[in-house]
Amino acid sequence: MIVCGVEIKGKEAILALVQSAAEETIHVKCDTKKLALPDDRDTKSLLVMKSAIEAFALQHKVGSFVIKTRQATGPRAGGGITFKIETLFQLSGTPVVFISPQRGHPRSKRQLKRSKDSDPGLIKRSVPSEPNRRVSRFHPRRCHVS
Repeated sequence: MIVCGVEIKGKEAILALVQSAAEETIHVKCDTKKLALPDDRDTKSLLVMKSAIEAFALQHKVGSFVIKTRQATGPRAGGGITFKIETLFQLSGTPVVFISPQRGHPRSKRQLKRSKDSDPGLIKRSVPSEPNRRVSRFHPRRCHVS
């Protein structure tokens, strides 16, 4: 099955095709690397991008789209246009799966288990011994009361 990874940045969707064969994942080369939305307020532009997504999926026999999620609120939140593009992928008729950036990170736990035999030091360098803790300036153990 061919899967298309999608990262949405600004007014563009960056695409990458992969195919699973046996126990390997193979990168599939294609000419289309990005799909852009020129005008997010124009209905015709939205429909053109939706049809481009559908045509891309049919041409490359995409089984599903995997979209890297973005924060909905906060300082690193995705803009409104990115959510429009995300919706166009959902309306394309091809199944869509969402993954968090941490899950898609190349040093995920599954891949660490696979590479355990090849480089045992990789696990020590990649996985922190303790979970990351946020220590405030007024941590009780650091404050000295006189």
